[in-house]
Amino acid sequence: MRSRWEELHAGLLRSIVRRKALGSFQELQRRSAVLAPFDGPVAVVDFLVNKANGLTGRDRVLRLLVEEAKRSSARPCALALLLLGLWPALDSIFRKRSHLFQAQAHDIELEIVDRFIAQVLRIDLGRVSCLAATLVRNTEREVVDARVRERTRAAKCEAVRPDVVAAPPPEDEPAAPSPFGVTVGESETERLATLRRWLLAAVGPDADLIVDAVIHDKRRLDLAVSLGISHAAARKRIERALGRARHALLTQTRSHDATTPAW
Repeated sequence: MRSRWEELHAGLLRSIVRRKALGSFQELQRRSAVLAPFDGPVAVVDFLVNKANGLTGRDRVLRLLVEEAKRSSARPCALALLLLGLWPALDSIFRKRSHLFQAQAHDIELEIVDRFIAQVLRIDLGRVSCLAATLVRNTEREVVDARVRERTRAAKCEAVRPDVVAAPPPEDEPAAPSPFGVTVGESETERLATLRRWLLAAVGPDADLIVDAVIHDKRRLDLAVSLGISHAAARKRIERALGRARHALLTQTRSHDATTPAW
């Protein structure tokens, strides 16, 4: 569990030095003099985690990043900087509350980041005097409250139905033609390209999101941070895209059955 949390931190650090993030940071610098003294996003993180820099200066930077996370195209960069800048406090939540997630160890990192991003996107800066403390305190409270609600719901469940796994077709039964247009003999790269073309026609721009989540098995949390949205929002977006894909596949199958003669 700890290694996954540390892996997330390392991934965020890598994300802020990529070309796209550096471009977003330069965009932020052009819009605000608050970031002018910093030579890059890593310097901002170093400034925020160093308590010797004083509460006022750090609060000024945090407020700017929250404003940008709420409204600008640089949201992923701003959110990553906020997460990294307040990481020591978020790490404290992780250490204090890990015992609540022993059965689902991986869930705590999702909960912390998801609840933190939700706080950032809805906080009213005009009503907050100490931004860092408010974000962290509210994040911890929501992590705990969500876990309590989940345990209460679980306690009310009397039974859990096992997943029904369809039996594989007999080995001597010829494989049905692929509904996605994939043909026998295509390489893995070609099959992926064919599937992506089908998804683009079926679900539009979220085709790559499905490919990343389902084919490449990328974590929803990583996708959420890269999109600059909460984990819950990313999960719902993926579910909606998969729903559109299923509908398109069902429609295509029905159309095929209707036009195929029965001999």
